[in-house]
Amino acid sequence: MSKLKAILLFLALIGSTFAGGIDISKEYLLAKTQIQSSSFNRELLISFLRSQTVLLVPGVLSESFNSNSNQRIKVNYALGEIFSDHEEWLMEYGINYEFLDIESESSPSENKDFIIQVLEEIPNNIILFTHSKGGLDTFAALSSRPDLLEKITGVITVQTPFNGSPVADAFAGNSITRSMGKWLFQFLGGSEEGMLSLTSKESRKRNEKREEDYQRIIRTIPVLNYGSYKEDELGWDTPLEIFRDFTQKKIGKNDGVVPLESSFLNDTYQITEKGVDHLNSVTNTSGVRRVSILPALNYRKKWDYDRKAHFEALLESLRQISY
Repeated sequence: MSKLKAILLFLALIGSTFAGGIDISKEYLLAKTQIQSSSFNRELLISFLRSQTVLLVPGVLSESFNSNSNQRIKVNYALGEIFSDHEEWLMEYGINYEFLDIESESSPSENKDFIIQVLEEIPNNIILFTHSKGGLDTFAALSSRPDLLEKITGVITVQTPFNGSPVADAFAGNSITRSMGKWLFQFLGGSEEGMLSLTSKESRKRNEKREEDYQRIIRTIPVLNYGSYKEDELGWDTPLEIFRDFTQKKIGKNDGVVPLESSFLNDTYQITEKGVDHLNSVTNTSGVRRVSILPALNYRKKWDYDRKAHFEALLESLRQISY
């Protein structure tokens, strides 16, 4: 048993928990700092990953960020490609992986069958790395097929709205915006249920219905929940500022889409990071500029984020809690 694992188990026994789970933010941030300063010895991590297949499960609108998709609406030219940094890192170190080209605007109950099919085709030793709604889709799949848990090394969820999002509530709570959202999700190949799955109301129903299933997953395999928030600063400080400000008034700390507290399930390993919005964790938004009468204003540096170090530190955190 690793030293970190022993410490975490001890903390769990004495009840030193955060939001119903075990807070390993310091360990994650230490690993990330070491990676960025080139003082991190990744030999153990790479050895661990060489026997694994990493499945990248994206969230809503992921196809619009993918230059190779047939999605009708594309934003990758302005906001970059989803998981491109993650894929580059995996290829650099020769790690087996697969990007799940999922219909991200469909509901978790619709997407679970596709995820199950992929899991059935891979022999063993699978790491599920999910972003946003991809975490809901993944938990729906594992809830339906608990026998597949024996093939799973662990699950990492990044900014997944387990308890819903006020932004989704706002869209669903008004007849006009709900009709617009329904049309958009269907236009993109999904369904109205896909949009509603992100609301607080549907999340409460899902969590109550799947509570035992979720607990079975968490007891059987390591589950690591990552949540973040972006504090308001002077000026246009995030591409998601309007949504961030709205959610902050409604609930508090959030990443521009998901409230911090919504990112966590009970009894999981949990990481909180400051200054990261919902897009920064998976795609490059540094090229987005404010339309302003002051052309000298450039927010690229503010929005930069080291996704490779973030990804590697999360994988290292999973390695540590897997032993």
